[in-house]
Amino acid sequence: MRSISLFALLGEITLIDTVQSRLRFREYDIKERYKEDEFRGALTHLREISPSEVQKVIRRFADSEFLK
Repeated sequence: MRSISLFALLGEITLIDTVQSRLRFREYDIKERYKEDEFRGALTHLREISPSEVQKVIRRFADSEFLK
């Protein structure tokens, strides 16, 4: 059984381009570039993931140097 995390990112076009090019997606993940400044998707997990785990990953990713 898998669990899913949904995401939606909205921001400057160059920032969204950078994020999209650096994220690693797997066979079961879904991604969609809804508009030039919006990126959406669903990440699949092999085990159940708590909302706090997802939040930690997103915060760590948002604080990383390549986004600054």
